[in-house]
Amino acid sequence: MKTSSLIVAILLLFLTSIVSAQKVSDLTISSGRGALSSGLYIGTNVDFGDSKNLTLEATADYVQAMYTKTFGIFSIGPSAGFFQNTPWVGPYIKVQPTSFITLVSWTGVSAGKADNPQFEVEYSFAYHLVRIDAGPINVSLTTLSFQDEKLNCLVGSGITIPLSEKIKTSITCDYSLRDSDPLFGASLCYTF
Repeated sequence: MKTSSLIVAILLLFLTSIVSAQKVSDLTISSGRGALSSGLYIGTNVDFGDSKNLTLEATADYVQAMYTKTFGIFSIGPSAGFFQNTPWVGPYIKVQPTSFITLVSWTGVSAGKADNPQFEVEYSFAYHLVRIDAGPINVSLTTLSFQDEKLNCLVGSGITIPLSEKIKTSITCDYSLRDSDPLFGASLCYTF
């Protein structure tokens, strides 16, 4: 899929959710490199009430959705998408024991390898995150395992700066311990 068609698909879903009276809570556009994406990214969250949320995300390499329900400190749900034309599915779990600590565990299996879909279930990825927020600044430790690649550990930090009541920008820097490579990113988020 081309990036432009993915962005159009996300925008159509965004508009559909408005028409169907669901609450779109935010829209984020970012660019740069991070643990999970590189290049242009667009994402939105749709609030269904009753602690239910739908996250829709797209880049040039993937389009995906996560539907979660929050139970106290846990947000749990299925996720699915296409990564380089290969379908995948897996559980997503987020734990927020305090307002400043976030833990994420997200795994997936796919129908074949990236850019080589088949009718064969393959291990796709495992993503685990520990993030500590101190006001506008955060620090994180991420492990990412993807298909046959060697495990990647990343340490990172970021800062979020409010530009107005509804708009904020974030700047991030992760460092890949496996590749000895810094990954920089920036995003703009509009909250409805």
